[in-house]
Amino acid sequence: MPIKSLFQKIGRFLNFVESSLLVTSLFTMILLTVLQIILRNFFSFSISWVEPFNQHLVLVIAFLGAMVAGRKGEHIAFDVVQHYLPMRFKKTVMLMGSILSAGVCFYLAYLTANLTYLDYLDPIAAFGSVPQWVFEIFIPIGFFVIGVRLLKVAILAFARSQQNSEQES
Repeated sequence: MPIKSLFQKIGRFLNFVESSLLVTSLFTMILLTVLQIILRNFFSFSISWVEPFNQHLVLVIAFLGAMVAGRKGEHIAFDVVQHYLPMRFKKTVMLMGSILSAGVCFYLAYLTANLTYLDYLDPIAAFGSVPQWVFEIFIPIGFFVIGVRLLKVAILAFARSQQNSEQES
């Protein structure tokens, strides 16, 4: 099996896991919220851990959503300047922007991984016996994945520009 095919299969599997986690987290949050409303309104009872769990799921959903948006190229991009640049400068600005953004994401992944590790060493309960770091781990993973995707965009853009310049020669 060629290495490219292997990487494509791994990529598809990771995309599936990422999307499945996002859908499952969102569905769980909605289900627990509806359950909590029904329990409060009809039985004057509530489950104590649902609100803190949902608050942590918001963080998880935000990072998983950002990862999926980055995968599909639908992430937030500031391209005000790019509308006024000539085409040859647009490519360079996009390339530099992707590299800079990837660098920022990798740096944030490093910093948040250190913070998550510190919470792992001295665990704080998120709710019940579930430690805070279990949810925090999505932050450095999310920043790292987004950084990898931005770097991939930069590398592919650079490769395309090299091919185009070779064809023009």
